[in-house]
Amino acid sequence: MYKMFDGGGLFLQVNPSGGKHWKMKYRKDDGKEGLLTFGSYPAVTLEQARKKREEARANKAAGFDPGEVKRREKTERAERAKNTFEAVARAWMEVHSTKVKPKTLHTYLPILERFIFPIIGKVPIRNLKAPDFLDLMRKMEAQGHL
Repeated sequence: MYKMFDGGGLFLQVNPSGGKHWKMKYRKDDGKEGLLTFGSYPAVTLEQARKKREEARANKAAGFDPGEVKRREKTERAERAKNTFEAVARAWMEVHSTKVKPKTLHTYLPILERFIFPIIGKVPIRNLKAPDFLDLMRKMEAQGHL
């Protein structure tokens, strides 16, 4: 394994297996060394890695631990992912699977997966309004699916 340094703590770690990962060293407030990972090359370009380095340095300058900021953002993304239309619909179907006839589930799940989830599946539930569903149903009806 070897490292190719860019400056400001940013480096590309090249593993013997061939994997290349952007990382950044920084000093925590307690004096210990912190390490951030920004992603693998070439999926994350040098320009993107430098931008992430500058964001981390700005967080550090503002008095925040960049590692903690990254963990908090990851947790928030995971929470938002739990509250998407698709996640809620699948959870509802799982909870109510004993109360609804299996034929009903086998009829509606493919419709959701084919027509509805691709359009609004990743949208947070709180962002959806009745007109969103009405528009979706009208499109499906116009295409002859209802």
